[in-house]
Amino acid sequence: MRARLAKSDALCSRLIRGVGGCIAIATAERMGAEIEVHNSINIAGRGIVLMGYVRIGTVRIGQVTVPLVLGHMEQRLEVSAVERLSSMDTRGLAIGITFRNAPHLDDLKRALPAGSILVLEEPGELTAGT
Repeated sequence: MRARLAKSDALCSRLIRGVGGCIAIATAERMGAEIEVHNSINIAGRGIVLMGYVRIGTVRIGQVTVPLVLGHMEQRLEVSAVERLSSMDTRGLAIGITFRNAPHLDDLKRALPAGSILVLEEPGELTAGT
């Protein structure tokens, strides 16, 4: 039993880190992430914040979204900050994500309504042609 606890403690310390590092669920081998979108809001002094639940993978600063239609054009957004949020909901780890050069709040809400899945990729994993 002691060995099992030590192994799971080591896994948790590797996978769940605080602000400025990364926040992860699942295995360390998965480099991207899937986020179930809950809401997007504008916080004074902080900017546009997308709130959601980590379904799979790791969320890190520097990751980019799959192409999203924002306004009249398709673009990728780069994660600039990730913060763990407290939640009594059991859907998963609640997080808040901010983006560099964030789009207008209405465009983000149209592209990622509540319940949709946001897919994040490492910059080196960008699909050809984008």
